Amino acid sequence: MTDGDCRYYWDSIDAAVVECGLPSIHTLGYIPTWFLMPIGHILKYLGHIFGFISTLTPFVILMVTNHHFFNINKVCRDIGYRPIIAFDEGWLQTARINKERLGI
Repeated sequence: MTDGDCRYYWDSIDAAVVECGLPSIHTLGYIPTWFLMPIGHILKYLGHIFGFISTLTPFVILMVTNHHFFNINKVCRDIGYRPIIAFDEGWLQTARINKERLGI
């Protein structure tokens, strides 16, 4: 997820979202984890009963509310890895390509 500098996952996702012409995810409303978690458990339980798969599960809630941090310093130090392209440049190129493919 990173080629160089240390990065926060959601800041990178936000940059791609904004590049695609959508509003920043930081401007969206906030729903606390304590509120979402019971809903996730209820949907998972109902899915077992009625035979559907909910995409809002406790696991998904934990993954999207967790603070992910990516850092490649150890791989650079241990095996001499060096990025070919700067992360910001590569990430924006990826967002632009996907934007074109989706016709946004």
